[in-house]
Amino acid sequence: MHVTLAAALLLAATTAAPPVDDAQVAKGLRNIAQIHAVAQVLELRRTAKVDRLFELPSDAWGKPFRLEGERIVSAGSDGVFETVDAPYEQFEGLAGDLIFANGGLYRSNRNWLYTQVKPGSDSAAALTELRTTEVMAMMMRMPAMRNVMISRLTVLEMQRPGATTDGWGTPIRVEGTKLISAGADQKFDPASWDKAPALDLNEDIVIENGTVTRGVDLQAFVKASPMYGIALAQPPDPKLDRSHLNVGSAPKGEITPPVVVTRVEPKYTEDYRKARISGVVIVEAAILTDGSVEKARIVKSAAPDLDMAALDAVRQWKFEPAKRGGQVVPVQYNLTINFTLR
Repeated sequence: MHVTLAAALLLAATTAAPPVDDAQVAKGLRNIAQIHAVAQVLELRRTAKVDRLFELPSDAWGKPFRLEGERIVSAGSDGVFETVDAPYEQFEGLAGDLIFANGGLYRSNRNWLYTQVKPGSDSAAALTELRTTEVMAMMMRMPAMRNVMISRLTVLEMQRPGATTDGWGTPIRVEGTKLISAGADQKFDPASWDKAPALDLNEDIVIENGTVTRGVDLQAFVKASPMYGIALAQPPDPKLDRSHLNVGSAPKGEITPPVVVTRVEPKYTEDYRKARISGVVIVEAAILTDGSVEKARIVKSAAPDLDMAALDAVRQWKFEPAKRGGQVVPVQYNLTINFTLR
């Protein structure tokens, strides 16, 4: 992981909010997992051209999700949908609207919830569940994994009475008692129907009397394929409060930037390594006159656990403080952290 620094004048930190009830934190985390799951179902239904009505489930507090065009919205713990346009950013608390749009979270409290998790508690279990969902969402961005899910949907659709098209939009072919899907390549291969399929999602799928008589072993396909996840960025954290920034007493002149003296490397989670998820995170950090990091926020996200790993590490860094005119001053730094697989 490579770190670069770019200096700017800084501020002081805001007062930390009191901890929230752990059961509510767990609900908030599971609510994010739920909105990811709903988004995946809707995306697969669109891909598979399934036009049957889909009843949206309820969020963690019992309020049904709302579908607004391409946006999926949860009203949050207060059960009230906001009417104003929400900014693309993280928020604190549980009452705000959670919004999924354009293939990812548009508004989220995930970063705040992460800071409220207690080790060994229900919120910790909920965070583990959310991480599994997030990795799956990033795996689903890979075309091969998407075709695996479409193949599964195709089998389910072909077992439904009245099915007319498969998951790739190809009309289902009827041959006596057999229903045939052309597979991912959308090309029928009649010569293959009496042969065992290869581990290739282009292979035709055959169902007879509701039973799959020819189809790719999807578990074997996944094991044999070089699967990887495509990083899914989160919204950035809100800007730091600059209201009580005070460097007016320092002499004028060019700032000598701080120098890192103690560096803690971010931890790459094992799930991300297995899924081969990488990316670049930019953290804005407040460096005080004693060289400590008072506050840090995500400016540019790579993926949830990469963001949190970067923040957890940067908050432990120590610096030789910045100076202006020979006097130490607080500064604001952008730190660019590259997570690369080796």
